[in-house]
Amino acid sequence: MPWALVSLHPWDLIDWRREVLDEDNVEDGAPIGPDAAFGPQTCVHRLNLISHLYGQWSLIHKVSLDNPVVRGVRPSLDSGRDRRLDSEPDEDGNTEEDRLCEACGASNSKWLGAAVRIAIETCMRQAELASLTWNRVELKRPHPHLDLPKTKNNRPRRVPLSTRAVKALRSLVPKDVTMIGKRKVLMIETPRAIGHAFRASVKEEQFPDLRWHDLRHEAISRLFENTDLRDHEIMAVSGHLSTEMLKRYSHLRSHRLASRLG
Repeated sequence: MPWALVSLHPWDLIDWRREVLDEDNVEDGAPIGPDAAFGPQTCVHRLNLISHLYGQWSLIHKVSLDNPVVRGVRPSLDSGRDRRLDSEPDEDGNTEEDRLCEACGASNSKWLGAAVRIAIETCMRQAELASLTWNRVELKRPHPHLDLPKTKNNRPRRVPLSTRAVKALRSLVPKDVTMIGKRKVLMIETPRAIGHAFRASVKEEQFPDLRWHDLRHEAISRLFENTDLRDHEIMAVSGHLSTEMLKRYSHLRSHRLASRLG
């Protein structure tokens, strides 16, 4: 529905923000709800565009116009979560990743354990994993990969698969393949189902402050720590659009500079 510039008020934008960020269904301290159309940063970008429009229109037409993008309309932005999986083994010799895979492997959602491993190995987002179909997964070629036709950024990308990712995907083949139309679909259900299954298995007392999206952060961090991939190659895997988005990870390679200092 079109809006006249003079009829748009701050409370209208707040109602819009609550809807697109699914704020009424936020759980576990997450910044957005499970059915959010996009993230807080995208919401801020769009509100900034509206604010710019009001400012420019008022200057060009020499007409005083109240800008509805006032304080309190934009969602709050944190500096980005930095939750990593603890690599130190516990008294039983298990790392946090070991315990996480065990807990999720015991889930009533039989695909959850494999989904966690795939997420850690591929950097795939929740929605990307949920929409993955077998006709876009290639496990038998010399260079296993999967193709994502549409991602958060509306751009396709090809994701290379490690041996661990291949093993996790193959574990789904015998029992978790069904036919929908002419497509073979991984029964990892929906993004919301992933979130519910993860929260049911990953208890706060065993895994403090751990969220599903932290697995993507862990995966990207490992690409910086454990590989020699260049930034643009990591972008191709993770789906980021610019190296600017990867700046928060650059410190993970700073220790390698010592050998170049002499």
